[in-house]
Amino acid sequence: MKLSPPVFDASQSSPRRLRRLCLSRIGLILLSTGFSIGVIEVTLYLFPALLPLEVYKHSLGSPGVAHSYVGYLHRPHHTGTIAGSGFTSTFHTDGNGFRNVWPWPDQVEVVTVGDSLTFGYGVEDAEAWPAILAQALPHLRVVNLGLIGAGPQQYFRVYETFGKPLRPRLVVVGLFLHNDFGDANMFDAWLQAGAKGNYLVWREFDRRGWFKAMLKRHTSSYNLLAHTRNLYNNWRMSEPRILTLPSGEHLELRPNTFAVLTKNAYSDTPEFASALQALVRLQTLAREQGAYVLLVFQPAKEQIYLPLLGESVPDLDRDLRAALDAHDIPSLDLRPVFRQHAEAGEQLYFAADGHPNKQGYRLIAQEIIAHLATHAADYGLHGVVPLPPETK
Repeated sequence: MKLSPPVFDASQSSPRRLRRLCLSRIGLILLSTGFSIGVIEVTLYLFPALLPLEVYKHSLGSPGVAHSYVGYLHRPHHTGTIAGSGFTSTFHTDGNGFRNVWPWPDQVEVVTVGDSLTFGYGVEDAEAWPAILAQALPHLRVVNLGLIGAGPQQYFRVYETFGKPLRPRLVVVGLFLHNDFGDANMFDAWLQAGAKGNYLVWREFDRRGWFKAMLKRHTSSYNLLAHTRNLYNNWRMSEPRILTLPSGEHLELRPNTFAVLTKNAYSDTPEFASALQALVRLQTLAREQGAYVLLVFQPAKEQIYLPLLGESVPDLDRDLRAALDAHDIPSLDLRPVFRQHAEAGEQLYFAADGHPNKQGYRLIAQEIIAHLATHAADYGLHGVVPLPPETK
């Protein structure tokens, strides 16, 4: 007897049964996806070295402590590690969360304010340029108020809160126009959002919405996916450009990213107005107590090395220099000396990261000290001797 195969009759299957079948399959897909993500999360938690350093260092980062006026501060009396592509450094903070020996003196001659470049991101405590100033000028007491992630409004607020009570003769402000105007815009947004909690936490997490903030804070797989997306976007933009130095070392340059980050560095933008207002307020406050201000233009890696690849770079400092001159605020532009050393084949920045390396920070200190030696009488300082070139 020949049996014919069964024939499916749709009329015999109720809509409820089809719904249950679809829901069960969707449930299986979600369950397997969740299980896979869980396995990935557990694996990355147990073996964090499997993560790219750019993702792994995110999990090491400390959001510091909230400050209602400055936004946030580094944790006081803290020993931390900064890891990047090709470097690892250790830092120590004082009782106020800055990078100095504790306790502070009651009065100092020099206060430095700025962002991660003034803090000395990527190098040891003694290799940050304010520390080199202090070592080279032992008769001048120097306090470093550099704050990673800060912008111009915070430079003013940090000085007003921590620098002014020290009654310095000179306030050295480290500018980094690669991101200063973007940071000014971000801090304004935090103020408009109510200025609540830790500014750094808000900037890195909360402003993205609660769901994305939760994923970014607590899931390595999400951060790994975001990192992969950034790599893809960089590939689409043909970045990075690679410059090979005479020593054989390679530098990664990102001209398109640089152009995006610096698009607001001109006088017709709100970010420019906000940054300039903060710098003028800092100058006014310093003058009220008889102190001088020197603004130092610290160049970005692309400003220095892209010309060696035959690419032109706009003069980011032009509008701000003109505005500072109009307000009688002295400034020191480090681009010429950085380009001179770059043309001689020196590596002044980390290979992949945009911060100066040990040599770059020393060059910043060397030029500031040379400027102070020339203008010591103008700033009410004495006994400033130029820093000799580092012997190799």
